[in-house]
Amino acid sequence: TCVIFSDWRQEPATTDALQMAGWLWSGTMPWIKPASRPRKGGFKQSAEAVVWGVKGSLDATRDLYLPGHFIGSQPRGANRVHITQKPVEVMRELVRICPEGGTVLDFCAGSGSTGVAALLEGRSFVGIEMTGHYADIAERRLHESAGDIFDVLPELALLLENDGVTLAERGAEGCGGRLFRNGLRFRSAGLRLSGSGRRRRDQNQRKDNALHSASPV
Repeated sequence: TCVIFSDWRQEPATTDALQMAGWLWSGTMPWIKPASRPRKGGFKQSAEAVVWGVKGSLDATRDLYLPGHFIGSQPRGANRVHITQKPVEVMRELVRICPEGGTVLDFCAGSGSTGVAALLEGRSFVGIEMTGHYADIAERRLHESAGDIFDVLPELALLLENDGVTLAERGAEGCGGRLFRNGLRFRSAGLRLSGSGRRRRDQNQRKDNALHSASPV
């Protein structure tokens, strides 16, 4: 199952992309945010679309009935650590679509709210985040959520030539980010580029810089 948050302006393109990628678009659910800004002379923008789809069909054998809308405001004050941070209570409802003991993937992990919700609901979690600042926040929040049972693994080397590298690891490498992974025992690993991975990233960065410097102002 795939779940995507979308602003109303991007919703048509999001649902098109979902279907073009081979997913069966199964609906759009509103996320209602009570603490949102009013709009003078018009309607308040207090909702965001949650688009979802499946590959194949839903598992009708599960005794599962989830809500079709969600209510919860974004964290405020010191608890707000990311501009698009989602409330954990909403994410806990959403991750339940993943079977118990299954793995939740968030390829834009941000401050880690999806991972926190997944751990609290007894799911494993894989997250990718390209911004180091937010990756550090996500790692801290995952530690705090799992408590004493959260066992941290050493950092792993990510080698691009390794044919056994996982899709998630390739995604993390591609965006220059860090991958967080926990197993059934709530273990986490922060992967950083090393060796040839760093060299290839640096080569691409130099090419980009050369292109920008050659572009007319």
